Amino acid sequence: MWIFIWIAVIGSAASVAGTLGLRLRALERQVDGLNRRVALLVHHFGLEDPGSGPDEEGLDRIRALVRAGRTIEAIKLHRTLTGSSLRDAKAAVESLDV
Repeated sequence: MWIFIWIAVIGSAASVAGTLGLRLRALERQVDGLNRRVALLVHHFGLEDPGSGPDEEGLDRIRALVRAGRTIEAIKLHRTLTGSSLRDAKAAVESLDV
């Protein structure tokens, strides 16, 4: 009798896994479509990719602040230039070669 219960449980789990896999693929397609639309809008309006880093001039300003011992200001400037989070800006500034 236990074997029938285990077969039913395993069959149910496989069915749920299959359904979740299909739903995940559908969501991935939706996200891909949204990413394409955002890329078109960014291009159309001439915006910069918010995930991109600062340009060379910005990096030079950030490095100068770090060399002057003004790390907090460098992190603030990085956040202003890139729109990154505090954690990401701190990691980026700390990883710079100055």
